[in-house]
Amino acid sequence: MNRRDDIDAKVRGRLKAAGDFRTHFYEDLRETLVDLCGDWCAATLSLDGAIHITTRRPLSKENVQQVHEKMSGHSRQNGAVPRPCFVNGQPLSRYHFDHSAPPFQQELVAPLSAQNHRVGNLFVGSFDHPLDARRQRLLRKLARALPRALRHAKYLAKRKKEAFELLAARTIEGLILCDPGMRIQYLNNAARQLLNLPSDQKIVGEPLGQLNVSYLNDFIEEARREGLLELNKIFTPMHQPSLLVGAHIELLKNSRNQKVGWMIDLRDVSKNWQNDQLRSALVLASHEMKTPLNSIKNAVELLLETSLGELNDQQKRCLHLVKDDAVRLNRLLSDILDLSRFDAGIPFLDRRREIALPILIDKAIESFQAFAQSKNIKIENQVSPTFPTFNGLRDRLQQVLANLLENGIKYTLPGGSVTLQAELDDKHLIFTVKDTGVGIPASERESIFERFKQLDNYPGGKQGFGLGLSISKEIIEAMGGKIWVESQVGVGSSFHFKIPV
Repeated sequence: MNRRDDIDAKVRGRLKAAGDFRTHFYEDLRETLVDLCGDWCAATLSLDGAIHITTRRPLSKENVQQVHEKMSGHSRQNGAVPRPCFVNGQPLSRYHFDHSAPPFQQELVAPLSAQNHRVGNLFVGSFDHPLDARRQRLLRKLARALPRALRHAKYLAKRKKEAFELLAARTIEGLILCDPGMRIQYLNNAARQLLNLPSDQKIVGEPLGQLNVSYLNDFIEEARREGLLELNKIFTPMHQPSLLVGAHIELLKNSRNQKVGWMIDLRDVSKNWQNDQLRSALVLASHEMKTPLNSIKNAVELLLETSLGELNDQQKRCLHLVKDDAVRLNRLLSDILDLSRFDAGIPFLDRRREIALPILIDKAIESFQAFAQSKNIKIENQVSPTFPTFNGLRDRLQQVLANLLENGIKYTLPGGSVTLQAELDDKHLIFTVKDTGVGIPASERESIFERFKQLDNYPGGKQGFGLGLSISKEIIEAMGGKIWVESQVGVGSSFHFKIPV
């Protein structure tokens, strides 16, 4: 009867259940001993009878035979090593021996026990220096303390595993973990639902191929075939043709670059896919609509110039309405195209040039002067005509100025005013648009820069689409600046932005 037969069945069962964990623990032990003393060779004899050797030094066949003799208690048999043996994770048959490697100066073997039963051996061999008495005592003491450390480490690992499973079970994404042999080690409820798997079906320990989701197997096989560590796919489950599921396949490795298994992350991407399709259609429609809108606007302007004949007052009013609506729609389409560029992460073309801020302000005021006069609102330009020039993105800066000026006029009551101010230092331009409008409640000042955000206290008229401030924020932040608002209800608002120059 050998040593394994002497182990109590109950103890052996527990050790077998914790076999993988114990293997990694002993592996960490060998790595630590070798890292601390580079001239050491460390080995452990596991419960399955295999010898695992860790070393930073090259080994000869004689070195391995020394380890085998000490670990197993058997004498050498014509240089043979009957036990399974691994060196730095490689089978002995693949290891390249160094015939010039010196023999060990000294070896030490200490028993590894669990619950008073011997479950293996720890071997330490020194190439360059004999093990003194103090080190021998420390190693034997370490071997005796290992069972308690192993139990405590196993307890901590169990707690971490429970925490991981609790977190993974609560996530809205489907998660499947497989070992390198593609047997399922974990699967959460979200994955069951996405794959339409019965809640009572046994999953853990089963091959991935038995889930009746062959496409997941195919994805992993494709990653293996192509030598990929990650792979992203989209598929339609057979049980629900209208559902689109995104799968992220990733090969997991530990800190030693050893394969741990495969992770499959599943996500319902139906809405995102539909939104992307809708966004693409909207962008395409915006491009197609701009040309006929510009033709309409040009035709109306031609009629208003009376070069094609005189118009009565009623006809002029109608044409002005058509022109205003064409301008508004054209601006909306430009905003939609800008937002699509922001979402796609397309950067601005770097068209930095010298900017004369007073000229940009004059153009913005000219564009909205008629709008301001229709509401009896005064535009006050406090920026000096001699304001210093600076370099920047002129077209984008003018777009922000126009958005802020238009916004100030919209939310100012008749008889009020909108004031433009600016200052320039060595590094930044600080610009302010101040109005005497209705103000912004404190609860809405953070969200005012969100897309399609509309205030409930709008004083009347055509409110717009709620895109101007959000686009201005995107532009300013893309320039490396920031934009913010100060406001008091019933008094007015001041919009400020600061950009580097």
